[in-house]
Parts: sequence; C-alpha cells; structure tokens
Amino acid sequence: MIVGRTVRGKAQSRTVSLTPQTKIEGRLAAKVRVTVSYITDDDGDTATLIVVRGAAPTPKPAKQKKQ
Repeated sequence: MIVGRTVRGKAQSRTVSLTPQTKIEGRLAAKVRVTVSYITDDDGDTATLIVVRGAAPTPKPAKQKKQ
C-alpha cells in the first residue's frame, strides 16, 4: 500500500506492507484520508493499524455552459 502525504508543501510517499495481523478501522478506498501506525524492520515498513478518517471524495459534476 502506498500512502502519500504533504509536508511543508512537498509531496512524499511511503510504501507499507499489509499483513493478516494489520487491523483496519473503516473501509479502505483510493483517495481517502488515513492514519497509519507501522513498524520498521529488515523487511521494510509493516502496517499494524490503519484508521480511515473520512469517505472518498466524490467527483464534482462538470458545469454546463449556457448558450
């Protein structure tokens, strides 16, 4: 799973592995805000807890021009 964040205006991304022991609170989807607790070991970063903070943003309908 790749998690992106912005720190002082600069975009960063971090890849974390999910395991069967990873607890997920909420429903994961693309473009949702999450809080991730993870541990770092020889295999990389492994998520221990993922908390979904909100629903996925809905796309806004395109505005139609008046003629």
